[in-house]
Amino acid sequence: MSVVSSRGDGEKRRPPPDPVAVLRGHRASIMDATFHPSRSFLFTGAHGGAAGVYCVATSPSIGERVVSYEDGSMLWWDIRKPVTPLCSVKFHSEAVLSLALDGLCNGGISGAADNKVVLFHLDHRKGTCTIRKEISLDHPGTAGTSIRADSKIAATAGWDQRVRVYNYWKGNALAILKYHSGLCNAVTFSTDGKLMASCSQDSTVALWDLYPPRI
Repeated sequence: MSVVSSRGDGEKRRPPPDPVAVLRGHRASIMDATFHPSRSFLFTGAHGGAAGVYCVATSPSIGERVVSYEDGSMLWWDIRKPVTPLCSVKFHSEAVLSLALDGLCNGGISGAADNKVVLFHLDHRKGTCTIRKEISLDHPGTAGTSIRADSKIAATAGWDQRVRVYNYWKGNALAILKYHSGLCNAVTFSTDGKLMASCSQDSTVALWDLYPPRI
C-alpha cells in the first residue's frame, strides 16, 4: 500500500482544495473507512472483502442507538429496553444509506438514496426525533455521513463523486470537494478532528485537513 501526495508530480493537479494525501492499496471500490479512536491508523474496507490498514499522521456511553431502514424510516432504540423503539420517523422517501450521531447523542445527520440530507434533533425527555434542517441536493444518493467529534463539522459522501462539508449546527455548506472520479461511499473524521478521510468507487482514499479544530 502506498501513499501518494496529491500535490506530487504523479498526480493530476486539481483546483483547490486538494486532499493532503491519496492512499492507494485496494483494487476495488472502497466501501467504508474509519479511524482508530486513539492510534494513528485508518481502516478501510473494499468491495470483494478486502480490508486495509493505513498508518496516518494524527495523534465518543449511553445505551441508545438510531437505526435506519430500507423504506426510508429511522428508529430510535434504547438497547437496554429493546422490545419497542423510543420513536419511529420517516424523513426520507428512499432507503436510508447512512446516519451519524453527534458526540452527546442530541441529534445527527442522515443520508439516503433520495436527494436530501437531514439534520435531526433527539429530545431525550420527550423521546422524539424531529427535523432540524433539511438540505436539498441537485443529485440523489448520499452513501456516507459523519460528524466530527466536537460536533461542529459534518460531512457527506455522495453518488455524484462529491464530498460535502457542512456547519453541523447551522446546516450551511462550507465546501464541496471534487477529488474522486467514482461514487463516494463513505467519509469519516479522525478522533482529534485534524483529518477527514473519504473513500470512493475509484479505489482511492483521500485525506483532507479542512477546518482544523481550535485548541
